[in-house]
Amino acid sequence: MMPAFERLIAKSAPSDRRVFPRANENIPVRISMSTGKRSFEATVYTADISLSGVFFSSTFFLKTGLVLDLEFAMPNDDRPVKVRGLIVREVRLDGRSGGRSGAIAGFAIRFTEYFADAKTILASSFLIAELDDFLGDYMDRRSHKPKNEHDSLRDVIIAWEVGKMELSEGELNIMRDRITVDKEGKIRRRRR
Repeated sequence: MMPAFERLIAKSAPSDRRVFPRANENIPVRISMSTGKRSFEATVYTADISLSGVFFSSTFFLKTGLVLDLEFAMPNDDRPVKVRGLIVREVRLDGRSGGRSGAIAGFAIRFTEYFADAKTILASSFLIAELDDFLGDYMDRRSHKPKNEHDSLRDVIIAWEVGKMELSEGELNIMRDRITVDKEGKIRRRRR
């Protein structure tokens, strides 16, 4: 099953096969590759970027299937994003290798590995406005103040997930069967 934040931002338009939304950003990215026999390093600029990959506008091309390391920072976030990716497509304006009229020349990389908190940094860039709206609403309507940071984070995540749910009658019945409220008003899971 897909993690919650990936489900939240996964969107596909009928005419677009992309799973995640893309941002048209011009971000400098250091790409590199090092094997025992050869190494390569360059700085290229993004034409668009998403949680799962990037398209670079470029006048040079790299071989499809090549694995590269990428390092960059998202706008308004100074934390470094370090990922590894696979070149999955190139676009040439001269019509070779999948070029199409009106296209930007360059190559696309699908991220295959995320290091440290890279996925969180990327996701926050796409979710920041929606999260700010949610947190403002949540703070206005919460009925109790959590005792510690752990309880506070858990409460916010649960509220986020519940806000995104559309439960059917069957799902509500399953929840009623598995969850109970004790005499102190605390929710408890029923053991099977």
